[in-house]
Amino acid sequence: MREAWPCRASLASVLFFATHWAITQMLDRITHDPNILAGRATLRGLRISVAHVVNLVANGMTPAQIVAEHPDLEEEDVRQALAHVAVLGQA
Repeated sequence: MREAWPCRASLASVLFFATHWAITQMLDRITHDPNILAGRATLRGLRISVAHVVNLVANGMTPAQIVAEHPDLEEEDVRQALAHVAVLGQA
């Protein structure tokens, strides 16, 4: 009888790609484009980096204040920027 997963590596690969896909779907506003900010993580292809937004939060700004300062952003952008950094921190 043949095993469902012939080797551990293939199961690990499937789990990795499934997890990556799920995270990509969850963080759908995070984009990487080599033509925008040299490919750094940005929000919805805007010239506003994830790092900049996280820095604003780290310096005490609320999502509402960030949106007021950057009208192209939405509060969900701020939440996803923080979630993106949290995922990177777990890697």
